[in-house]
Amino acid sequence: MLLAVQLYTVRDLLQKDFSGTLKALKSMGVEYIEGASGYDRKPEEWKDLMGELGFRVVGGHVGLEALVRNPIGVAAEAKLLGYDCVIVPWASGKNYPGGWKAFAEILNLLSGQLKAAGVVGGYHNHNHEMELENGTPGLDIIFANTDPNLVKAQIDVGWVNFGGGDPVSYIRKYGSRLNSVHLKDSVRGPEHIDVVAGTGQVDWDGVAAACFEVGCKYGALEMDNPPGDALKSVEKSLDFYRSKGIGK
Repeated sequence: MLLAVQLYTVRDLLQKDFSGTLKALKSMGVEYIEGASGYDRKPEEWKDLMGELGFRVVGGHVGLEALVRNPIGVAAEAKLLGYDCVIVPWASGKNYPGGWKAFAEILNLLSGQLKAAGVVGGYHNHNHEMELENGTPGLDIIFANTDPNLVKAQIDVGWVNFGGGDPVSYIRKYGSRLNSVHLKDSVRGPEHIDVVAGTGQVDWDGVAAACFEVGCKYGALEMDNPPGDALKSVEKSLDFYRSKGIGK
């Protein structure tokens, strides 16, 4: 399984020192990245920059509104940068009169448009998809009502854990449609607080074993708000994941 870094983790540093932050990641041995924003750069600039720095883009998060507005353009950008799965990073079933099932129908439609343009869609969870809707977790409703050939799963293990779910079970349950996992540690409590990998409650031995078992393509380190020095938190977490055989 490839080990990547989701650039949302260091978004504040990228705004201050774009080149320096990417070079710092490179010095940590990072070869693969997952995008979440263009940082005011055109896709062609991104392609040239990633080639220059020796990074490979393995995926991208694209907001639902942007995908609705221009699915063909989103697909073209993904293909230009060399990845094949466009991930919707957040949604809420409460925004739809029909709940998560209604959202799933929209996601399925948009992913069909992406597939026609040469890529597939996917969905990344947070903790609120663990809440029950008519007795079923929202995440299960989404995947039960989308075509597995169109909509891939990106299980965020930290958010699943924080929401009261079992990341290992979810990886195994959706292994056949798993595009990737988000590697994030977490502690259950009144609010989500990012922690350095290995210091939270996620069963990393179980997560690693399940990922290898189902043949997950890559895992992307992500912290929404890294504790302390962001780059040091990333480096410590990368070292921890490598100690579990991820990215080797």
